[in-house]
Amino acid sequence: MPSPLLQAFAGLFLRWQTGTQYINRADDDWVEFFLETGLAGGLLALLFLVWFGARVCRLWIAPDERGATRLLVLQQCASLAVLLLMLHSFVDYPLRTAAMLSYFAACCALMTPAAALARVTRQACTPGPFVTPARAAPARRPMRSPGAGART
Repeated sequence: MPSPLLQAFAGLFLRWQTGTQYINRADDDWVEFFLETGLAGGLLALLFLVWFGARVCRLWIAPDERGATRLLVLQQCASLAVLLLMLHSFVDYPLRTAAMLSYFAACCALMTPAAALARVTRQACTPGPFVTPARAAPARRPMRSPGAGART
């Protein structure tokens, strides 16, 4: 469930609205996010932009050449998708829909460094200290009755 704080724009805007038009969102995700979250939200957005810029430099300008070409191309495509969504957010509000926000988050996750992805995958695949792998019970031979199979 989304935070009520991040949906405050429509209620606050209706107080100051004049005329008969109904406006439910600002046509700029960046401005609306800053208006709803204030300085703290602006600082979070700035931190994200710094992270995004650093990742783009690592992926496009100085890529790590260790033979993971497919992962590098995937991360570069994810960075392009994130960039396009951020640019689209200047003229519309695509990140206010659940599908586009999920796509944005998935692309940001794909942009994480390969070492972090490997660490998360390794942690997800290894059992914890209290989980023991199930062992198969040894096969048992069927028991014969003493008189079965004897010749008379």
